[in-house]
Amino acid sequence: MNKKRTDRPSRPSANSSERLIAGTHAIQEVLKVNPSHISKIIYTKETHAPLKTFIIEMSKKHRFIAEEKAKPVLDGLYQNHQNCLAWAKDRPEFNENNIGEKSLLLFLDGVEDPHNLGAITRSSWLLNVDGIYIPDNRSVDLTPTTHKVACGGVEHVPITSETNFKNPIEHYKEIGFWVYGLSHKGKKTIFDVELAPRTIFILGAEDKGLRSTTETLCDELVSIPQASSEASFNVSVAAALSLYEYRRQHFSSRSSKR
Repeated sequence: MNKKRTDRPSRPSANSSERLIAGTHAIQEVLKVNPSHISKIIYTKETHAPLKTFIIEMSKKHRFIAEEKAKPVLDGLYQNHQNCLAWAKDRPEFNENNIGEKSLLLFLDGVEDPHNLGAITRSSWLLNVDGIYIPDNRSVDLTPTTHKVACGGVEHVPITSETNFKNPIEHYKEIGFWVYGLSHKGKKTIFDVELAPRTIFILGAEDKGLRSTTETLCDELVSIPQASSEASFNVSVAAALSLYEYRRQHFSSRSSKR
């Protein structure tokens, strides 16, 4: 699926290497969690008053630019802006030192729809995923839509781009991770498998599934049961089901903390 034109600004207003963040929830979360990443925020007079006040207060504290602009200015950058846009010069980075005895990682083999990446990131945040890996080509990255749909999840789950998955996956196997590929070829369903404490799930692209080269990296292929073989789950739904099953098996508490 091609990226939508609105996923990137039509003309740059900040450093092109920066990530453009859209969505009030996403902007509130970057202000709370990673304010030092922000270089600039623009907002309209229609912006909700508490958010506008928060932006101005944080801009003074963390010394980033905060400006009120006319709505057409924001429209020209990203149409679904919700009256506010932010630029961040950095992105959350994965720290392997945070890996515990129980750890969950997600590898996405060519997801191209920013809505799907955003939805997966939101579920990953809520289900304690330590990090997401994506390929550096044939894959969507951190677009404004990704941020907006993730509703702040991007600030909590580092998304790392890799040239290929082989090296990081082999490394993680060496430190005790078991790799499960989600595929209709799986002889067992995800609910029949006792998932390892250190688990990696790999999910394929929206229309192609896992590539054959990626399947060879998996210790086991597993499927998700469904009523009809004529269709398949959306990749973001498949991710949520898989992540929840891991959490069901390994964390009995209702608390979001490990």
